[in-house]
Amino acid sequence: MLHSASRPRKILFRGDSGFCRSQILSWCERSNVDYIVGIGTNSRLNALSLDVRHRAAMGFKETREKQRCFATLSYAAKSWKKRERKVDVKAEFTIKADNTRYVVTNLKGSAKWLYDRCYCMRGDMENR
Repeated sequence: MLHSASRPRKILFRGDSGFCRSQILSWCERSNVDYIVGIGTNSRLNALSLDVRHRAAMGFKETREKQRCFATLSYAAKSWKKRERKVDVKAEFTIKADNTRYVVTNLKGSAKWLYDRCYCMRGDMENR
């Protein structure tokens, strides 16, 4: 059977925040490559994600158990030349404190599914 030869394969680029560069994201978009890449925390992302981070903190305050909340934002970094991209937020609050992560992606799907099933697999892959 020629299943693998008859179907085009889609490339998925996963990377940590060190790979979150305008040139890389633009190349992926021009080349029809899917991507999910960490993006460093900054004051603008923190302001845009305030609601979801607050939800996680309040959930922890009420239950004293780890809380994870997710959201999707539109964000344009200055280096992206005013081009907005989808940024998914994982807001986690534990007894130790806030653990918020941001990923930029062109994939469709819920923020939770993309973070847990696509992005976190990057770390698993690097550790093996």
